[in-house]
Amino acid sequence: RHDTAMYWSHAGKHFGITSAGKWWGTLSKEQMQPYFANNMEEYDRIMKEDWISEEWGDRRQELVFIGTKLVEADIRAALDECLCTGEEM
Repeated sequence: RHDTAMYWSHAGKHFGITSAGKWWGTLSKEQMQPYFANNMEEYDRIMKEDWISEEWGDRRQELVFIGTKLVEADIRAALDECLCTGEEM
């Protein structure tokens, strides 16, 4: 299981990849709660919005596209074309 969150930034000729720390999912919920002692609303938000499952916790991948005249439907269609089928997996 991957425990380290990584941050990859790529814009034009500029590229960077760094460690962003550990995923919250590397801790039990009981171990997590003290980190949010002064902000339980954020803990609740993470559990509601970011927690995918007990197996994966908050681990995820995110893509952000920044530009002008971007068409979300076109981007989604191009990315969907890259997905493996069940057979290919």
